Amino acid sequence: MVLTKSGVFAALLGGVLAVLHVSPGYLTARFIAGGQTAARWPGSTAELIVLFQGLIHAIGAVVGIAGVFVVGYWAGRRIALQDQYETVLLTFGLGGLIGYVTPVLLLAIYAVSVDSGALQSGMLGAAAVLFGSRAIVVTVQFAIVGFAGAAFAGLTADADAEWFTHIPSRSVE
Repeated sequence: MVLTKSGVFAALLGGVLAVLHVSPGYLTARFIAGGQTAARWPGSTAELIVLFQGLIHAIGAVVGIAGVFVVGYWAGRRIALQDQYETVLLTFGLGGLIGYVTPVLLLAIYAVSVDSGALQSGMLGAAAVLFGSRAIVVTVQFAIVGFAGAAFAGLTADADAEWFTHIPSRSVE
């Protein structure tokens, strides 16, 4: 049950990461396709786009690493990692992959069928290569970081147990 919940959390984090990866490019393409020349915020349009993309990518890095590590830590406190390490790797890797692929495919279907301005057909090949490589990276990243969180939980549990059972004594002369 713990690994099922971990897989669901990994899928949700993968979905959030996919939205964070895709949104800057998609919104930039919509902004340009719509003929927008100035933003309502201070600064030029280019400055706004660079600021927005940098902010979103920073949030994506935190979600992709810290969020998965916390979920791995949570799972590691509840399971015996030495008995289930392959399952932990597969759970986080596949959970991240499924969560990442689903929203990107839905966006691609929407962009191709309804909104032709945001994703031109000449860019589909490049977008598919970028998406495929990112999906592989997310799968490996989620597996490794989730496993690291679970392993860290095991290490801290051992340290906690040793701390409470072994009280160092000092000899008094």
